[in-house]
Parts: sequence; C-alpha cells; structure tokens
Amino acid sequence: MTIFFAVTTAVCAFGWLKNRLALLSVLYYIAWKELPMPNDEQMKYCAGKAVRKFFRVKDRTGL
Repeated sequence: MTIFFAVTTAVCAFGWLKNRLALLSVLYYIAWKELPMPNDEQMKYCAGKAVRKFFRVKDRTGL
C-alpha cells in the first residue's frame, strides 16, 4: 500500500511541476513581449471561459 501512495504522489508531483512550468512560461512570455496586464473584468471573463472549456460546457459566444 505504501508503494501505491508513493507512486500516486510522484505522479501528482510531476503533474503539478509540469503545470507550474507551463504557467511560468506563459507569464515570462507576457513580460518579455511587454504585453499589458489584464484588468479585473478581462480576468473574470477569461476565467469563466477557462472553466467552461475545462468542464466542456457549450460556448455560444463564438470565441
């Protein structure tokens, strides 16, 4: 049982590290290209789009 938990922990740690590196890469790209930071309204809109895409909810806005 301990081996099972060790393997699942390693898999989760790898996934977390991969996700963290992807996020930092995008943030670095934004800073490198000197793109403007989004305002609160844009962040809420994009967060909503991401949640709908994650849960595969039909998007009827066309974007």
